[in-house]
Amino acid sequence: MVGVAVGDYDEDGDLDLYTVNQNGRSALYKNHPGLSLFLDVGSETGTENMALGTGCASVDFDSDGDLDLLVTNAFSSDRAYVNLGDNTFLDQSVTFAIADTSRGRAVLTGDIDNDGDQDIYVINEGTHNRLYANGGGPHGWLSVTALNVTSNPDAVGARLTSWVDGVPSLREVNGTSGMSYSSRLHILVWARRVNSLVVRWPSGTVDRHGPLQANTALHLVEGGALTAVVEAENGDVPRSSRRVQQSGAAGTDTRCRPDVASGAARDHL
Repeated sequence: MVGVAVGDYDEDGDLDLYTVNQNGRSALYKNHPGLSLFLDVGSETGTENMALGTGCASVDFDSDGDLDLLVTNAFSSDRAYVNLGDNTFLDQSVTFAIADTSRGRAVLTGDIDNDGDQDIYVINEGTHNRLYANGGGPHGWLSVTALNVTSNPDAVGARLTSWVDGVPSLREVNGTSGMSYSSRLHILVWARRVNSLVVRWPSGTVDRHGPLQANTALHLVEGGALTAVVEAENGDVPRSSRRVQQSGAAGTDTRCRPDVASGAARDHL
């Protein structure tokens, strides 16, 4: 096994696993709490990658609110498994124009242009890397950066549950999306606001925030309270940037600007 992606793909409140292997088969494993084990559901969900896999990521790249899967391969086309919402996936790598046959080594995701959707960066061996700019979708979003105080500063292990009209959505800060890591989470919202956002930190502390306006960038610090709001414009949709900082402590905000190497390809989803 060379990579693992963690996410609640079936929205049942627990975390499932996708493992990438170089033995010719990568697959999805469903978390089954009742049996205290993970079940191989690669075949029935349509996520069997019968190739020499090198990297993976669990991310909502089609902006419809559920988690999809990206898989890079060394000697065959990369895969984009779209979550259909019925416990099955459909490989739409050709549709999304990311069926690259270069020797893929890893995939990273993140909102590089701060427009509320997840962009994709594929690292290749022997040729240019590829940056795929996501065209987005009709839904709203929350972009959440977490800072832990009492355990690890990157908040690895923190679980965020957003509630919209009584429906929960679970995301976890982890370093297991292929070979990449970020403490910034992306949550799709199909309403104009999120009723509440519950953050369970690795220390056991639980913070609750809300209601929150959609299309908002949040900076959360363990044990913090919502403070300043800065308004900006993002196309035709109002966007807010809110900082949540620990009471009495100065907040910090470190941002990285993506640098696309000269000659690297920039594509569009």
